[in-house]
Amino acid sequence: MLRRLPMILTLLVMLAAFPLMAQETPPEVIIALDDLNARTGLALTLDDPNLDEWAWREEIFNDGSLGCPQPDMMYTQAVTRGYVITFRVNEFVYDYRAAAGSGSAVFCNVASDMQATDEPGIGGQWEFEMVAGSFNPVLDWSPSGETIAVSGVIESSGEASGAVLLYDPLDLQAAPVSVELAQPVTALQYFSADPMVFLVTGGGAGDIGIFPVEPRGLDILLMDAEAAGDQADSTVNDVAINAQRTLVASVNAVENDPALQTLWAISLWDANTGELVTTLQPESPVTSLAFNADGDVLAAGGGDGTVMLFDTETGDVIAILGADVAAQSLPEPVTAVEYSPNGDLLAVASGNTATVWDVADAGGEISALQTLSATDPIRTIDFSPDGTLLAAAGGDPSGVIDAANTILIWDVASGEPVITLPGHTDAVGSIAFSPDGSRLASVSYDGTLRVWELGVAVG
Repeated sequence: MLRRLPMILTLLVMLAAFPLMAQETPPEVIIALDDLNARTGLALTLDDPNLDEWAWREEIFNDGSLGCPQPDMMYTQAVTRGYVITFRVNEFVYDYRAAAGSGSAVFCNVASDMQATDEPGIGGQWEFEMVAGSFNPVLDWSPSGETIAVSGVIESSGEASGAVLLYDPLDLQAAPVSVELAQPVTALQYFSADPMVFLVTGGGAGDIGIFPVEPRGLDILLMDAEAAGDQADSTVNDVAINAQRTLVASVNAVENDPALQTLWAISLWDANTGELVTTLQPESPVTSLAFNADGDVLAAGGGDGTVMLFDTETGDVIAILGADVAAQSLPEPVTAVEYSPNGDLLAVASGNTATVWDVADAGGEISALQTLSATDPIRTIDFSPDGTLLAAAGGDPSGVIDAANTILIWDVASGEPVITLPGHTDAVGSIAFSPDGSRLASVSYDGTLRVWELGVAVG
């Protein structure tokens, strides 16, 4: 018996140690953390005090999707042993999945653990979905809130045609409806004409068209682009339609060369016939367009850092904003312009700032109310439906500038940021509030469409 005692003690020690060995952190946790750091721009370690909490658990999944299926992916239909890995950082919980022993981890989703309050823009979570195919990252939210339209490109046999991808914001796992067009889509905007909803789009080879999406149809009214002369075949930079649904404004991309000034013209089209009504001549290439609420003023953001306000009836220039910027030797071009829903405010993005102008009296006194600063170059902005919040996002798709690619939302009155939404791994191309203001959609050069739940309606 005494001779057997050491053997028994050794066996007991091995049995006692087995649970500890079984609970050893799998290497997939570190792999998931590396992905989290790449997404957020952080440099967290498992013992970092800035990592609020982390956990993993072993789970048996019914198939190779590990409980987080992605669209258009095929998975092995076999029981799979794997892990659910979570990290909590800055009140966001990041969820990863990994097959045991795979040496890889799959990002599943992220959600806010903040509780919604009565304060607009506080709290939030977002759902995640890959956008199919390559695309120009532009989006808009339908007036009903039932659809998000994302611009797309279809590449086949070396030629590129276009598509608008229609997503259901309540079911991002569902495949989008694809509306195929003749050209890659570079600009789009929804508008309503009860009982129908339409999209106006701009194309990579100069097409500007209008077609119904609710109910869906493919009868496209094309603007008579040939009437625009030499601009007809160049990429459409932006499109806008006035609230009265009578005028479509478009502008094409041309070089920032004074010798090409005649090509910088803004075209105004009859939204019912597609005929060219008139052209407006800016003083620099135009990057972005927006009509005011009454549809009688068109704001045009320029490559020289200014914004020209045109009277759409007469074609006259009412005002020029940012003349002091244009006087600089290297002015930052305007990248986005957006009117508040009531038309009293105009937000202008340039470089790393968004300036909010009081344009209630467009023909009289105009003043800058707020200058809001971001860490990244701003590419896209949007007002909430009640005009109290301004969202901005951007980055640098070329990768020259190291950007965080976050979305910032400010309170317009105070100029204070109310929420920051991290997660995109490349520049954000376009954002839009939902019609009730409770959500924000964003699309990025990283190939993702995201819908962020802001917690409460602010519209």
